[in-house]
Amino acid sequence: MPTRVLLLAVVREGTGPAAKTLDLAAGFRSCGCEATSVLLRPDPRGASQALVAAIRSTPADVVVLRSHWSLPAAATELRSLRRRGTSVVIDIPTPVSAGIREIRRSDRSVSSRATRTALEALWTPSAWPLADLLVQYDTDGAPWRLLGANRRVTLTNGVDVAARPLAGGWSERDSVTLVAAGALGQWHGYDRLLRGMAAARRAEPDVRVTIVGDGPERRRLVALARRLGIARQVDFTGPLVGAEYDHVMAGADIGVGSLGEHRRGGFSISTLKVRDYLARGLPVVLAGDDPDLRHSPPFTFRETDDETAVDVDRLVDWLGSLRRKVRNDPDCASAPERIRAFAADRLDSATRAAAILAALQ
Repeated sequence: MPTRVLLLAVVREGTGPAAKTLDLAAGFRSCGCEATSVLLRPDPRGASQALVAAIRSTPADVVVLRSHWSLPAAATELRSLRRRGTSVVIDIPTPVSAGIREIRRSDRSVSSRATRTALEALWTPSAWPLADLLVQYDTDGAPWRLLGANRRVTLTNGVDVAARPLAGGWSERDSVTLVAAGALGQWHGYDRLLRGMAAARRAEPDVRVTIVGDGPERRRLVALARRLGIARQVDFTGPLVGAEYDHVMAGADIGVGSLGEHRRGGFSISTLKVRDYLARGLPVVLAGDDPDLRHSPPFTFRETDDETAVDVDRLVDWLGSLRRKVRNDPDCASAPERIRAFAADRLDSATRAAAILAALQ
């Protein structure tokens, strides 16, 4: 009988965390498991009850939960799962110290920041000792790294590569359209990209950027584009999913990763957006330390991990050089497919699911 895996996440549908949950479920299926994913609305009044109801209604051998403030209120149910022999895995998407930094840099009221800091630092981690395994993506600061320290595995994020359509048109075009996706927080650092576009020697419309998503930074980014005089080169689409998102990606020439991770502590990163771009065969712009891309594959453009503006002129020259190689060198002719193959080999969610199953043995 295949291992039954239940994945639960309190997230908004259509977001990166929701996609991650669905991708990991596909990864478990690739490992021969029977995987069910359940996305629960982040309702402050009902998330914990919905979580308990989902656990009770879906028999499982392994339950994977995204770390969230609703977990401690489900402590009794989590203990009951372990007594019945079900393995409990808690996925910690962001180090607590990074989350606290985000809260402190936000525009929320003093009381709101204090409440959220308490949830992040004290309440949410109180559920971690209830897990058989904690999955982390970087080492946290003290004291959080000591909670369940002997039951941790450090992974990088993965995506369901086969579920993404190939966006190979970039190698045949002469345009320069960048796509930058995400929940638009300060740590994405897309203001660095806009400042770099304004400073570039190339006049519009040679370089354009499509910013996909919503969040607290969107209003600032819109105002910044206007103030810099590049508003006509920047498209803000808002959140996109499904065919609409695929359409935008098909028209992109390069994907932009997070450029401001240093703003929340300089942790190692393995952002979902970069893995999504690569799974689609797109070259990417990187800043910061991504363990899966430390050797800087030829389809990655490296930017400094600081507050300087992106060197858009150098980026355009780099993309032009990459395109010439693709067009003139038979060995590079299938560049989009090769980028996708790299993602399938190194970044697929199936390898992450296999690592979790192995750590539970």
